[in-house]
Amino acid sequence: GKEGRGQTNTRQKRKKSLVFWGLGLLVLVGLVLAVDRNKFRTCSETGFCLRNKSLQTKKGFSPFSLVPGSLLALPSGDRFVSEVVNNLNDHRFLLEVSSFGDDVFRVHLNEKQPLRPRFQATEALLPNLSPKAPSRSSSSSGDRLFGAVEISESPLSFKF
Repeated sequence: GKEGRGQTNTRQKRKKSLVFWGLGLLVLVGLVLAVDRNKFRTCSETGFCLRNKSLQTKKGFSPFSLVPGSLLALPSGDRFVSEVVNNLNDHRFLLEVSSFGDDVFRVHLNEKQPLRPRFQATEALLPNLSPKAPSRSSSSSGDRLFGAVEISESPLSFKF
């Protein structure tokens, strides 16, 4: 007698659990289907994606490079600036790499002559970080070592 009741209780619990999970899955599917996709833009509708999607097709290819002779290390030693060019359309950018010690860096790339001023997210940095020159910095043919960051001039790339 008691064994039969125990198995019945287990089956009832299993049934309730399956019903609960089934209803949960049904509600989840309903929520997913209820999303209005017209409120979201696709890649083909955004300028950024359209301009940069072609770069994705050629692995390892980058049209960006540092403009020769434009690299300028600031006297404080905690950052350097350079001009960057897109070799496909000759569009110019300003690159600024700031050091906050040997293992914390900020890479900032802006258009040289923007159509309008861009938003600058200064709040993204932690408040206790202050600019600090890295312990090592050197330059060789086509590469620059700035702390733990190796920067290749052409094509422009960063290795951390």
